[in-house]
Amino acid sequence: MKRLPLPLCVLLLFLLPSLLAAQLPLGPQFQVSVHRQLSATSPQVAINASGSFVALWYGPGDLTGGVLRARRFEADGEPATGEIGIAGQVQNTGENLAVALQDDGSFLVLFSSPIALKLLRFGPDGTLLLDEQVASGSPSVPTASLSRGPDGRFVVGWSLFDGTVSARVFSPDGLPLGPTIAVAKVSDGDYGYGPWVAMGSGGEFVVAWSTVASRADPSGTVPGSIQARRYGAGSHPRGAEILVSDHFSARVHVGKNSAGSFLVTWVDVPTSTSVALYGRRFSAAGIPFSAAIPLIPHFTLENSAVAMAPDGSLVVAWDGYSVFGQVFAPDGVSPRPIFLVPQLATGNQADPQVAINGMGRFVVVWQDDNTRISGRRFKARRP
Repeated sequence: MKRLPLPLCVLLLFLLPSLLAAQLPLGPQFQVSVHRQLSATSPQVAINASGSFVALWYGPGDLTGGVLRARRFEADGEPATGEIGIAGQVQNTGENLAVALQDDGSFLVLFSSPIALKLLRFGPDGTLLLDEQVASGSPSVPTASLSRGPDGRFVVGWSLFDGTVSARVFSPDGLPLGPTIAVAKVSDGDYGYGPWVAMGSGGEFVVAWSTVASRADPSGTVPGSIQARRYGAGSHPRGAEILVSDHFSARVHVGKNSAGSFLVTWVDVPTSTSVALYGRRFSAAGIPFSAAIPLIPHFTLENSAVAMAPDGSLVVAWDGYSVFGQVFAPDGVSPRPIFLVPQLATGNQADPQVAINGMGRFVVVWQDDNTRISGRRFKARRP
């Protein structure tokens, strides 16, 4: 169990009223997973326009892989289902799980099996409706992501160990809309991470990925970069690759607003004792509005998650002794105060994930003491 350093405990005690008032909680903390488990990790969450949401998490299985479970909730936070067994033999890297929720309550789950990247579609009650192989012929897919557009179409992005970065668009029912798109190929000897995808209101989307060299340069720096590429609604590329950042970074996220502009965020390491979350916004044409902006500067965070609303405002959640959050205006430089997410301090609270809808309702889920998944709903008080 992590213990708060005494100075931080005292600081949080004095700041607690303002931390809690920074955003409007829509009810108390709740338990997502029904039963305590030997291990409950890698939570994911998605929300739809009405405010109902679905959570996904990973648990131990057997020698062939772990087990995925999910649970759907109504807009008022009441459970709509019990725990739903999603799949076994799951090859979880922590970066190859994703979930999306349609407006009718059906939901999509993306994960890697021993032989393929799989996409499953479930009805609102958890009935399996579709079992689709997105990519096959690989022992596992190290990273994959999923983004749903307002009309229910969605895009899946993934990479393989050979360095290829791919994407494909699907109908709301989970049927492919066109062939697989070859987005990029990481140079031999280098390492690729991602991709991360975001779909816009008209079916257009952006793909972002990062690379890192296998060796440091003479100065001792490990070269790396973050790139992005835009695609139209017909999956045709719009322009060349975009250089987002010219050095290696981690925990990349991408979000797109209803006007078509997009934001890429990442974690950088400015000092030896703290890390910082940066963001850079681009127009719908891929032109940067500015240089990278520090969103959460010089804070001790281990895991972070970012979600963007249709108006371009965003909510960031991160862990570091507990789980914290902060809401930003569309310009990314007008934040509300930091707020404390959990209502109960129960052991090690870590690995938060967040989802927000157009009404400003958002939900945060996190790993609670490694044995269960907890969550809490909020209404964003925008700057």
